[in-house]
Amino acid sequence: MKSYCINLLKQIGLRLVIMAVAVLMGALIVLAVNLPFHNMIFITKSHEYFWFDGRRIACLSAVPLLTYCIVMSFFAIFSKTHRSPKKLDIFGDIFAISCMVLFTLLNIATLFFYFYIMLFSPFKPCEIPELKNYYVINDKVCSKIDTHGFY
Repeated sequence: MKSYCINLLKQIGLRLVIMAVAVLMGALIVLAVNLPFHNMIFITKSHEYFWFDGRRIACLSAVPLLTYCIVMSFFAIFSKTHRSPKKLDIFGDIFAISCMVLFTLLNIATLFFYFYIMLFSPFKPCEIPELKNYYVINDKVCSKIDTHGFY
């Protein structure tokens, strides 16, 4: 009887941990989707500045991967061995691989874009800490940028 209770508590505890991880991943998805992308055009009408924040693009690129992890964690909750299935159908494999490829490619593209801005572009980041994601040609433009209350 004692070992049965211990095993039952272990199963409940493991399921609670898996559910907590799934909730955390869901919260990260909500956070990534709800980030303010107020000015997500790279060149504005004046061609004097643009906004770019690679962290937000990296968050959005992780959404499909986190969704896949949530689905796999729910498989683990309802299985008897508390493990995700070793074999999935072809659609699950294709979705997992495409999620990883999308995540990797978007992060590499963001990194290359930062390198391009810093090495080859006439743009430089604003010196004002609230406008660090705005890149300008002339420092005087930083004082004219209206962030619409997002920072």
